[in-house]
Amino acid sequence: MPLIRKPAPQPEPAASADWHTLAAQLQSGTPDERWSAARALADAPQSAPALSDALATQTDPRLREAIFTSLARHNNEPALHVLLHHLRTDDASLRSGALGAMALMPDMIMQRLDALLHDQDPDIRIAACDLARHIPAAATLAAILATEPVVNVCAATIDVLADIGTPAECAALTACGNRFPNEVFLSFSIKTAMERITSRDGA
Repeated sequence: MPLIRKPAPQPEPAASADWHTLAAQLQSGTPDERWSAARALADAPQSAPALSDALATQTDPRLREAIFTSLARHNNEPALHVLLHHLRTDDASLRSGALGAMALMPDMIMQRLDALLHDQDPDIRIAACDLARHIPAAATLAAILATEPVVNVCAATIDVLADIGTPAECAALTACGNRFPNEVFLSFSIKTAMERITSRDGA
């Protein structure tokens, strides 16, 4: 009769409170403990609020980077909500980190892109243009050029279209220039973008 081996014991699922312990460590541990906790919380999608709280109180760049990486790995609505919140702060480091993390969540951003491009805050609209670079969403950006009232937002849109646009967007670029005939720098940006698009299309 063959020997039947006893099944190897399977690891127990992590206790539901484990992520709470990590969240506490994220606030009060040593620098290395906080960093390790931030990385470990990448596997706890429910920890987005705790990671957000840590971003508000922890200023170490290495730790913030780990937190943003974990939020990007969550790739869910709570994480995106946290990132959008920090995208609106006055802290340039937080804004930059949030934007970088959101760029790693293209599917989530695609669902919110139109709303971000129509946000009341021009700075958010500019950030949305940069995010569109990673999707990419050239046609969506071209449509924005028809109505966007702020020249700097138009400039940001044109800058991205120079990288991802196709000949299909050239008409929108020309129309944008006609809307702002006295903005010399915008006319130059449009001319440069169209040259790059044409060159890329003919390559």
